Amino acid sequence: MTIQFGLRAIYRNMSAAKFTIAFCVFVAHAGVASVPDGLSLRWLRAARACGQVTEPKPADHRVSGELTGRFLVHGKLAPPIVFGPIMPRTGKRITDDSLSVSGEQQALANVIVYLARGADGGRPPAIADEKPNSDPVIISIFDGHLVPRVVGLRDTQALVIDNFDDDSCFFSFNPTEIGPRVRVDSMSRAVVRVTKARRYPGEIECNAHDWLRGFVYVSDDPYFAVSDDDGRFTIKNVPVGQWVFAAWHERASKLDDVSIDSKPAKWNHGRFTLTIRPGVNSLGTVEIPAETFAR
Repeated sequence: MTIQFGLRAIYRNMSAAKFTIAFCVFVAHAGVASVPDGLSLRWLRAARACGQVTEPKPADHRVSGELTGRFLVHGKLAPPIVFGPIMPRTGKRITDDSLSVSGEQQALANVIVYLARGADGGRPPAIADEKPNSDPVIISIFDGHLVPRVVGLRDTQALVIDNFDDDSCFFSFNPTEIGPRVRVDSMSRAVVRVTKARRYPGEIECNAHDWLRGFVYVSDDPYFAVSDDDGRFTIKNVPVGQWVFAAWHERASKLDDVSIDSKPAKWNHGRFTLTIRPGVNSLGTVEIPAETFAR
């Protein structure tokens, strides 16, 4: 007797409760591991009652993981350009710091890594950061440089600019929707309230000193990070699932050909897809060819 025939034999005119009991007894004696295809809705309900069908669990977007990684430059870099006036503290002229590398491995700082979108094009749920960060992000003007040169912040945070140099500075943002123009006098502070989150880094530049230049990434979610002096970054509390991330550097307009853990990889203008699982997820060590940063 087939499973379907046996089930039809016990089906007949039984009530739902009696049918469920009979179904469970039948399954137990027949040794059925799973319910076959083609059963009616009534049989399926009985199967669920007997534990023979497991309902799929909805995705729990409160489950999160952590994304880590490191950026290095592979190959010989050209020496940095020296320009601007002599700075009184150091007695030296300003050096271009648009490409900040350190150590024998040429660890690359100031790479912005952020969650661009879901693999299906959707945006991530904003549940990993139930209390949005409101701490200010501080940039200092020191010896003709913005320190740090690249920052990321939420649209709930203020951008603070401290001026430790002798001259007043007049900053503007590109695009202007990031924030208003602001003046920062010597040994003073200015607080900028960002006006709009963007999905791409914007520029901050002093109109009086063209070497004072940096970049700001303003986000409406917490899924971003900037690589440190050792080239490392960490994005915490990323919802599990498949996401498209982006890696951006001001000198790498087309970040396509990289190697990850010494294996060639192909990105699409800095974009790559990863599946985030609970716990720590490592992108690996990303090596970017030195020629990518050629001017």
